[in-house]
Amino acid sequence: MRIVISSGHGKKIRGAAGPKPWGLDEVNEARRVVEHVADHLTTADIDVDTFHDDVSTSQNENLNRIVDYHNSQTRDLDVSVHFNAYEVTTTKPMGTECLYVTQNELAKKVSLAIADAGDFIDRGPKKRTDLFFLNNTEEPAILIETCFVDSKPDADLYRKNFEHICGAIALAISGKKKPEKPTRPLPKAFTMHEQAAICDIANKSTIATYVWKDRGLAPRGYTQGMALAFGQSYRKLLMNHPALLIMARARKDSDKDALHIYRGEFDSLGMANEKDGPDTLRHLYALMLGHGMRESSGQHCEGRDMSAENVESDTAEAGLFQTSYNANNASDPEFDDLMEEYGDPAHEATCYFDAFAEDVGCGEEDWDCYGSGDGWEFQKLCKDCPAFAVESAALTLRNLCNHYGPIIRQEVELLKEADDMFKAVQNYIEGEVMA
Repeated sequence: MRIVISSGHGKKIRGAAGPKPWGLDEVNEARRVVEHVADHLTTADIDVDTFHDDVSTSQNENLNRIVDYHNSQTRDLDVSVHFNAYEVTTTKPMGTECLYVTQNELAKKVSLAIADAGDFIDRGPKKRTDLFFLNNTEEPAILIETCFVDSKPDADLYRKNFEHICGAIALAISGKKKPEKPTRPLPKAFTMHEQAAICDIANKSTIATYVWKDRGLAPRGYTQGMALAFGQSYRKLLMNHPALLIMARARKDSDKDALHIYRGEFDSLGMANEKDGPDTLRHLYALMLGHGMRESSGQHCEGRDMSAENVESDTAEAGLFQTSYNANNASDPEFDDLMEEYGDPAHEATCYFDAFAEDVGCGEEDWDCYGSGDGWEFQKLCKDCPAFAVESAALTLRNLCNHYGPIIRQEVELLKEADDMFKAVQNYIEGEVMA
């Protein structure tokens, strides 16, 4: 079986768009769905071609270009991905539907599959004889209206269930499911007793009362949250978690490795990073403690720099370390794997949100996220799951530290007292939790 799947509209001929900051952009999201569905199909051994129109400047040119591409390919099925619009912002769930001329049963199957995967209202199959794509493609064709860009419930469900939706589309149109990625064993969250003990170590540490330059005292939640995040990362390192092996590897002779940029300061404090392992991981966390104070004053909910113009989903900064999603390419696939890991509700307890949130005040604007798609989800996860913000920043510090202005300008304070706190947490884990 061979399938050609394309996104509706084009880069220069935009489709529908919901209101900012939560609304969906039809062109951006249709392209994202197409590529993720194609990924599911490819790994299920289905031949697939994708197409996006980056050239057309008129609707007529756009429609003809898309159809011409489909008709130029040898295939068994044509699929076009769109998003619907109510044209009035609504708090009502609106749902999904699938349009057809001849493919009633397939359209019914696809609509139901998306509804089940996304928890949408199933608006069902709809016969449409007035659509250029359905009338002019030469093979069986369907046009998917994934959900409504201007329905707040639809947008929220779409983001929450994105991967399930794409997998459901692939299965419905091909009958074959993408093989599941093997699950990696992960340490469970610390028990409440263990969390209390680690927070106590943090709150009684010398670094907890340090007055950071230009930032003052750290929020109680920041110091204890970082202690918990380090403890969780340390246990993952002991299980040879791929991302942690990168964070804990010996210093690289590279201007993209923060441990190299700060080599002089580390050496002066007797904190060498020339060997893989827990010491290097701990030293990285000591640098991060100062880094987070510099970037966000220890506020896990910190939004983007409002004086900056980077409001695209991939460039808008978020969270403790003001990371943006475009850092992911420097740590591929570990960055996105961490995002998937922490985005799984089964691992919500390892976010340590309550610990990070203590003594932190978050305004309404802080929670705003920008754009849509993976970048939007990244921003939200950084704020909702501070431990993810910590580990994604740790990867970035080792692979793309020039992502952070304060690191390159060497404005971040590195203190031995920070390492002392993390060492006490490590000792506790080795002596108590792992006994």
